[in-house]
Amino acid sequence: MDLQAICNAYCGETYGSTDFNALESVREAILRMTYYWYNFMPLTRGTAVVGFVVLIGLFLAANMEFTGNIPKGVQVDWEAILNFDPNSFTDSVKSWLYPSLKISSLWKDFPDVTSTFATTGSVVAALSSYDD
Repeated sequence: MDLQAICNAYCGETYGSTDFNALESVREAILRMTYYWYNFMPLTRGTAVVGFVVLIGLFLAANMEFTGNIPKGVQVDWEAILNFDPNSFTDSVKSWLYPSLKISSLWKDFPDVTSTFATTGSVVAALSSYDD
């Protein structure tokens, strides 16, 4: 996959493309990255869900909102681990994933991180949990 083609498809507009067909290469790149995440992730609790959250975040950043659910009995991480290459993984998940992707620029309405958390300390405090 040509990175320049992905950049051209996505970066042509102010907030990225909203042409679902033009974003095909972006969708495939996100799934390819997810495949490698699942296959090279450390085997600890929580890393699979982090991979899926990143997948959803990347789709949202590319103006595609996931509006569905993972089908019952499917574990996305095991789909990646048990497939031999990224293309097989993509083929196995896009049948249920792609119909649940809708064009959305919802993220544009969220406040900028730097305006919400002006200092590094406030970012660390927001990401930290502690009991008083």
